[in-house]
Amino acid sequence: MKRKHMNQIQDMIRRLCLGESERRIAQDMNLSRLTVRKYSKIAREHGYLETGQLPNDAELQVVLGPGVRAPRQVSSVEPYRKQVESGENKG
Repeated sequence: MKRKHMNQIQDMIRRLCLGESERRIAQDMNLSRLTVRKYSKIAREHGYLETGQLPNDAELQVVLGPGVRAPRQVSSVEPYRKQVESGENKG
């Protein structure tokens, strides 16, 4: 499952700290309530809602783990890498 952008997660946590409902946040941010609930649970478990202090990107990276990386497409000329690097077939 794709993770939301760090700015979106921080915005959700900020709004939750301000007492906004999960329903309102989901509606405003065009997210499912289950998504907001998931991040709300994580924020509660790590004490962000009690302290009111927003986590920075590095803290969220530790809590959430690495994000999903985009698939990498192999170059169509990859089979010829050695020839290109060695300079074979010049001309």
